[in-house]
Amino acid sequence: MPGGLLGALGDFFHRTYGPPSPAQPQQSQVQTQPQAQPQAQSQVQAQPQQPSPVPAFNDPIVSSLNQHLEQQHPNVSSEADQLKEEQNQAWAEYNFERCIVIFSRLHELETDNPEWPDKLKVSYFNRGKQYETAGDVQHATQCYYAALQIDPNFPEAQQAAQQLLQQQGAPTGA
Repeated sequence: MPGGLLGALGDFFHRTYGPPSPAQPQQSQVQTQPQAQPQAQSQVQAQPQQPSPVPAFNDPIVSSLNQHLEQQHPNVSSEADQLKEEQNQAWAEYNFERCIVIFSRLHELETDNPEWPDKLKVSYFNRGKQYETAGDVQHATQCYYAALQIDPNFPEAQQAAQQLLQQQGAPTGA
């Protein structure tokens, strides 16, 4: 427990309320919001797998409060949900730089979802084609490299990279 005012608040909380029990919703919450509980519990269960980069959120008192608030306000979109909504607009606008950022973050948030690396490699490839068309060989090379890092057998990226290397007079390695 930290010292100073923060430590005093933590001591007071533990003496007054005992250790927090984040996974247990109050009985009144279950009756008034029966549909909110499963969603909140799935969010609660996901938190230990991916600890917050904000140290305070790892504290059991803060975590307990956040879980309580999630149960009270279950319709707040998660970062992943917001990014999933934004991806369609970025793709429709051919904004592949934004797609790369979105799919990279979604892959960090949902590491087991195979959709994100696939969309990420295609975004790198498409942005590479845009760079190549604009004559920016350096960034095109980086994009093709990134796409092939994700999937070394990605045929479109292989072909584009080989053509780019041939145009630049560099060995293709094949």
